[in-house]
Amino acid sequence: SSYMCVVRYVITGSPAQKAGIKRGDIISQVNTKKYDLGTSSSPNEANMNEVGDLIFYSASLNLSVYNPVTRTTASHPLSAISYTFNPIFKSEVLTYGSHKIAYLAFQTFSDYTNAQPALDTAFKSYASQGATDIVVDLRYNGGGYVNTAESLVNYLAPSAGNNKTMHTGYYN
Repeated sequence: SSYMCVVRYVITGSPAQKAGIKRGDIISQVNTKKYDLGTSSSPNEANMNEVGDLIFYSASLNLSVYNPVTRTTASHPLSAISYTFNPIFKSEVLTYGSHKIAYLAFQTFSDYTNAQPALDTAFKSYASQGATDIVVDLRYNGGGYVNTAESLVNYLAPSAGNNKTMHTGYYN
């Protein structure tokens, strides 16, 4: 098998979203560097690192993107910008029989000042709608700030957990 770079998700309001890049698109080239990631039995780690560095550390770049639905390739020039985004993909209350189930798709444990207001709004909405159960979807969550994760856990933990140990950190 071989490797390729597939867009996992695109944040609303980001330069990638404004350029028209969509989930499932395949990035075939970054600037002038083509992907040559090798195979699972013989990965080209130098290329992976070089392309990864271009994506994560460049102030501007040009992506060559293949859309498998339309079977077209387009060039997308992008520039890094600062913007605020909602760390919640989706938030709603669903009714299943006699249960009201809150659904929270949380995409990142972003900075507390960004995430806390979004979590407050979501959980106030769940309470006002009488939700008694919750599903937390962390499928695309890449991690982030511990204080934001603590905030989410504080919403989820029953009152019997008050003043009990939430987590313990071990360092080497």
